[in-house]
Formats: sequence, C-alpha cells, structure tokens
Amino acid sequence: MTVEPVAVDKVLQWTGGSVLQRGSARSVTSVSTDSRTLRAGACFVALAGERFDGHDFAADAAARGAAAVLVRRDKPVPVPPGVWVISVEDTAAALGRIAGGYRRMFDIPVAAVTGSNGKTTTKEMAARILSAMGPVLKTEKNYNNEIGVPLTLLGLERGHRAAVVEMGMRGPGQIAALAEIARPTVGVVTNVGPVHMEFFRSVEDVARAKAELVEALESDGFAVLNADDPRVRAMRRLTRARVVTFGLDPRADVGAERVEHRGLEGSRFILRWPDQRVPVMVKLPGRHQVHNALAAAAVAWCLGLDARAVQQGLIDVRTEMRMALRRLGADVLLIDDAYNASPLSVRAALESLGDVRGRRRVAVLGGMLELGDLAESAHREMGRTAVKAGVDFLVAVGTEARWILDEAIRSGLDPGRALWFEDAARAAEAAPEWSAAGDVILVKGSRGFRLEIVSAALVSHFGERVESEAEESL
Repeated sequence: MTVEPVAVDKVLQWTGGSVLQRGSARSVTSVSTDSRTLRAGACFVALAGERFDGHDFAADAAARGAAAVLVRRDKPVPVPPGVWVISVEDTAAALGRIAGGYRRMFDIPVAAVTGSNGKTTTKEMAARILSAMGPVLKTEKNYNNEIGVPLTLLGLERGHRAAVVEMGMRGPGQIAALAEIARPTVGVVTNVGPVHMEFFRSVEDVARAKAELVEALESDGFAVLNADDPRVRAMRRLTRARVVTFGLDPRADVGAERVEHRGLEGSRFILRWPDQRVPVMVKLPGRHQVHNALAAAAVAWCLGLDARAVQQGLIDVRTEMRMALRRLGADVLLIDDAYNASPLSVRAALESLGDVRGRRRVAVLGGMLELGDLAESAHREMGRTAVKAGVDFLVAVGTEARWILDEAIRSGLDPGRALWFEDAARAAEAAPEWSAAGDVILVKGSRGFRLEIVSAALVSHFGERVESEAEESL
C-alpha cells in the first residue's frame, strides 16, 4: 500500500522494533507484504502464513527496492547493505501498529462495520453515500481481518475525506484489536447470528465479540445499532458513545416507512431521518437490503450528511458476488451470491428467490462453514427454508449440503427435482443439464466451496444477454 512518507524513526517508534542493520533511506513510501508487487522505497513486512513465509522473500524484497525489511526476532535474514532490517516479536502485530500509527496522522472520520451478515454491502453503501464528502477509502476484497484492516488503512492519502472499514472476526478479542488500530469515529453493528460457531460456545458469545467495537468507541463517537435485533440493541449499555439506532422499529432514529419490496428490482421505501423524509430506491434484490441501507444512512447522519446524499448514493450501489443480478442469454437471471454464506444470509437469499414469480426458481446451495455443533441442524433448517420459499429445483454442492438436500426432500421437494454434487467443479460441468431457459438461479455458499465456478459455467453456457448488463445489481 502506498503511504504518505513515513520516517523510519516513526516505524521504529510504532513497532518497538530493534535495528539489526541500518539503511540509507530516511523514510518509507509504502508498506508491502508481497515482494512480487513491492514498490521501491517500501517497508516489507515478512509475514509467516500456513503456506508461505515472508522471511523467505526478504532478500527478494530488498533486491526490488525495499527501503526497510521487518522480520521476526527469531528469524533474522541476510539482506544487502543499505536496507534497514528491523526485528520485532510478531510481524503481524507490528503491521497493525504501523497502520494504527499511520491512521493517527489523518484527522478524518472512520466508520467501522461489523456484524454476522451484511457487513460488505453496508460498507459499500456507506462508502458510496459518503463520497458526497469527497474521496472515500474503503475495504476492498475480503480485507477485513488482522492483516486486511491494516493494509486498508495504509491506503489513506491526504485527499481522503472519510474511510469505511469492514471488520470480521473468528474469536473474542479480534474486533477490539482492529478497533485499536482503526480508532473508528462511527461503529456499526448490523446484526448477530450463528456464525463462526467453531470458535464460540453460543450466539451470545458472538454478540459479546461484536460488541467489542462499540466498547472501543470514544465518548464523542457514534454507535450505530440495529434496533430490530435484540442482541445488538442491548449493546447500547456497553458504549460511552452516542447511540444511533436504525431499523423498521418505529422508535429507531433512522427508519423506513411504506416499504415496498419489488423482487429482483430491489426495494422502495421512505427514509425516515430525524428531521427529514425522502423516497429511496435500493436496486439490490433482497428484503434484507433495506436494513443494510438504513445502517449506511445512519452512518451518513452521524457524519453530518443530508438525507438527499443517501438518496443519491444508493441509486447505483453495486456488489460483486453478493446478491448481484446478472442477465444471461435465454432469458436466464442469475443471482450471484457466491461470496459467502451463513444461516441468516442463506435464509435472506432464499426469501429473495421466493419473491420471484413466473419463472422456475433454481437454488444452487453450497455448505456453510464454521458452524461447529450447529452444522447439521443449521443445514437442515436451510432445506426446510428452501421448500418454504418455493424453490422448484435444488442443486446441493459439498458434503454439508447433503443435509440441505435431505431435509428439503423430507419437507416435500420432489426427489426428481434435486441433485447433489461433491464439489463446485462437478456441479459446473453439469450446469447445462440442470439449468434451462427462463430460469432464475440463485448461487449461494461459503467461500470455501468456490461456487463462483458454477456462476462462471452458467455465464459461459448461456452467454451475456447484453454486454453492458453483464453484471448488474438491481
């Protein structure tokens, strides 16, 4: 990530590192964890992962022009003269400290978004709305963890007027650590549900971990909480920040009236602002998108924007592999939601599919990961939900998805209208056999199942109807 020039002395101060070798540069102009894309003048942070170790590429980073190399104390590496070599106990933690120090160089509002579902869409909506203030930095890809959040913040530039950062977690203490780095002005909790249950004993434990965000806010900050989720609503007693609620509850500070769900076209509603009411159209399929839009609108209110900015910002919000509507040939509609899955998000996606009338409704469902002891019951519940939503044909992908298929058949789905495939590659290969002209097809599953392969196969088979509509979120 390119950064405003940072003195090497600052890097040493922020990380508490020790100098193993002095370099010639007085400052660094970017921070990188990948020697292949490193720019001259960078500080290369050697991260050790499951499949790689950045220490093996430190010399390569130096050869490519790194001004400094950050390594673990127990892993000194040979680096040519002229390059700073700084040792620390933990390079990942040091990356976070560099990002935290760098973030404090910028006097701009930072909105942090967490929750079991809706984080990414809410982040995209908020960033789009806040662009009325000027350039906005936002989380890209899946950069929402202890590596991604620092790398995102290291993208801050003097021209930015705000930042919107997504925060994920897989255990207690992680959100608190990310909040310490980002120092958010606004903290948003979208909802709480059964996610990452391999790492938590109960949904209440998940709620406690998500609440770390609002606990970290300063008294002059804002905690944006979902008024329709009891676990989130209860977080108001855990924060010293000002609480702003959103939701369909008429007592919410930012709410929606006269909500009209229009299937794949999205939803219309009247945005109820503390002192304004404006009509809003969200062109993303799914009833749950109204809550995402309200959360983003609440962020805008906290930062002093007008309701009209929300109205304009939501007009053309687009998402990738998250309820993205793609119009294919043969009048096929593909709802590409292959990025990730949890019980809450699968239910919402199936309900959106069920809202479609006049087409054969096909659901391609992969398994949901990290559910721990809830895995079987959660997948079986999705099978019942699929039938209740009116799914006409079910394609189940992966071992866990067998439970979905089994329960769907048990709940009344004709066995002749259900298929199971071991993996996405096999489901994709058979796509011409189980799909047909005029279908509306939902593709949804946890990231590990790689269901984007199925989406790609459908696009390849049917083609794009019109190139300009190749990936359109309605």
